[in-house]
Amino acid sequence: MIETERERLASDRRLIFENVANGVAIETIMAAFRRSRLEVQKDVEFVANKIREYRFRRLAIGSAHARHMVPCGTYAEIRANRHSLLETLRKLGPEALSSPLVISRIETQRIDSDEAIEEVAHRVSNA
Repeated sequence: MIETERERLASDRRLIFENVANGVAIETIMAAFRRSRLEVQKDVEFVANKIREYRFRRLAIGSAHARHMVPCGTYAEIRANRHSLLETLRKLGPEALSSPLVISRIETQRIDSDEAIEEVAHRVSNA
């Protein structure tokens, strides 16, 4: 079966992200995919954003199967949260991994104190 360019791009992005999540050295990934460090970083960021977007959209529509947002902005966060991230990645098909983001920026923030909770509640109520 002949892969289209989009399928190949999606497959490479998936494999690169999986390798980063599983702790493979960036240099090894660069060599295997014949990509620069910057290209690997861009692919990892793209997939992380697609995962965020998928989870956010499921939460926004009130899906019974929605999962909480998971930090994945750094390689360390990706490795620390790899089980959740890879679970979501399995749900993303080639079309999702080769098409532009629908929501360009989604951020997660850790709320770990009473003051932070009050601040967030104030911002949300005034939005």
